[in-house]
Amino acid sequence: LNDTHTMVVEFTYSNRDDSHDYKCKYVVTIPGPDGKNLGENDRTATLDKGKIEDTNKMFVKMKTRHYKTVKTFKISFDIWKK
Repeated sequence: LNDTHTMVVEFTYSNRDDSHDYKCKYVVTIPGPDGKNLGENDRTATLDKGKIEDTNKMFVKMKTRHYKTVKTFKISFDIWKK
């Protein structure tokens, strides 16, 4: 019942601004059928200047037995100049 599994969530970005790096915050929330969150994690990352099709990864851990009940997950994204 307490076995957990980690899911990798990968975001692909392009920063065509050759002059500025940007910072961003990703938040991934996995809602359960009863409205309680089954898993949640956040990460602050850099969007490097001039990078095209680069990736940022984050990890979300939840109990393995909940994977069959999950239908969706929510993502929020905030960005600002570094």
